[in-house]
Amino acid sequence: MNLRNLAAAAAISLALTAWAAPAGAEPLALADLPDLVLANDAGAVTAERSVQAAYHAYRGTLADALPQVDLSTGYSLYYTPAVTMTDPAVDLTDYAKHGATAKVSVSQLLPTAGSLLLSVEDALGVEAIGSSTMFPAAPVYPDPDFEQTPKATVSLSQLVLLNGKLIDLGLFPAMKRKAELGWEKEQAAGRVASNRAIFQAVQLYLSVVQIRQAVGQMERTVVLAARRLASLADGVRLGTATETDLLDNRIANGRQRQTLLDLRASLSRTERLLAAAIGRESLEGVELADDVPAWTRAGDAASLRDVALRTNVSILQGSLALEERRADDVLAGQQHAATLTLSFSVAGRRDTGLSQRTFGQSFSDLFADGAGVDWTAAAGLNVPLYDGGSAREGRAASEALTASVHKGLESRQRAVLEDLAAALERRSILEERVDLLAEAVDLSSRRLATEESLLGQGRSTDNDVEARRLDAEAKANDLRQSRADLLLANLDIASLAGDDLAGIVKGLPR
Repeated sequence: MNLRNLAAAAAISLALTAWAAPAGAEPLALADLPDLVLANDAGAVTAERSVQAAYHAYRGTLADALPQVDLSTGYSLYYTPAVTMTDPAVDLTDYAKHGATAKVSVSQLLPTAGSLLLSVEDALGVEAIGSSTMFPAAPVYPDPDFEQTPKATVSLSQLVLLNGKLIDLGLFPAMKRKAELGWEKEQAAGRVASNRAIFQAVQLYLSVVQIRQAVGQMERTVVLAARRLASLADGVRLGTATETDLLDNRIANGRQRQTLLDLRASLSRTERLLAAAIGRESLEGVELADDVPAWTRAGDAASLRDVALRTNVSILQGSLALEERRADDVLAGQQHAATLTLSFSVAGRRDTGLSQRTFGQSFSDLFADGAGVDWTAAAGLNVPLYDGGSAREGRAASEALTASVHKGLESRQRAVLEDLAAALERRSILEERVDLLAEAVDLSSRRLATEESLLGQGRSTDNDVEARRLDAEAKANDLRQSRADLLLANLDIASLAGDDLAGIVKGLPR
């Protein structure tokens, strides 16, 4: 095949394989990415589930501070076929004692981190005898005897002598704050995961657009090179060009084709990554917007530094970890605290000597003559005297951990400020680069118009015009890439400042 036919074949082949959005393609804008990414990215979805789990754990801790009501019941049976009672001597058959209990208790966690328990219970005893024989009398068959024993108890359990205080009123708030910190830490981790996923998706989106433009431009460059090869071959035959020139151009054309293959492979790989990020099998039937929306994170360097120190997620995670260590120090005092217990109970009893009372009479017996009330009060104090140095070593370990977490927070602050300074510098450079490239695009467009005018006057060729057009498109592509880099730099600054990228990207113009 001669070079002219090769050029024509290359043009047809590239025209057929060039990427173009199919008719009726589904548009996908940058603003559509957050919802798709947060619903499909594994890291973001997992982080959101962790946030929900931590929230419910926190709510569960708050629920523990509300009154807790319990009901307990029980039943027991003692039975013997025959037994002999003494004083007086009585032979009993089918002797049984039934016991049934019911208890309702209400416990409440106190602001002092103690626990108050109130319980009301009743024990029902039933004594049943098949027959009773007292020699030489004949057997008798007594009725069952019912007896009620109601009881009410109030008790208090309180940790004392902990954290250098008689009663540490900071213990209960520390319990609640510990659970809340777990939720807030997961929220911060979720923000990190969602921002990372959205930033990567935006980066992939812009890369796909840019590579598609580069592929189209390189395809046209290869076609132009093939046409020039054909012209150069004519020049060799006419003696106006050398064989060496032809070989050099064929080598250059081969390199361009290799570059085109690499670009297509890169495009395919990047499209697969973007499709996976938004939960699709492929980007077939999806049209991406070529324009890069303009958005800038407002604020000068000083104000952004202040904002980052307050709201940056990494710094926030370090601050929460430090606060959690302080809460752990307070809670650790429980392990070596003394425990004070106080209880008071009152129980009713019937008159002695009663027997064969019915179920109804068992209630009235508690208010009849001879009935009484028994009172019980108790107090206890458990004080750990010697723990082998466990408390001392625990405090030393806690101090070391707290110092480590504090140092980690300082490192996070330095790293964030350094990253922010680098991002601001990168943004400044990109802003200047965008201005320079915009001027270059304008000059290239004017040069293309001049070349087209020369072509109309017969003083230029189609190949020269196409070369100028490709140069103008290359500069426009460079400008688009710089604008994309500038947008990513601003999103990076926003992320370092602690902003939610989901809300920002959703608000980008379509």
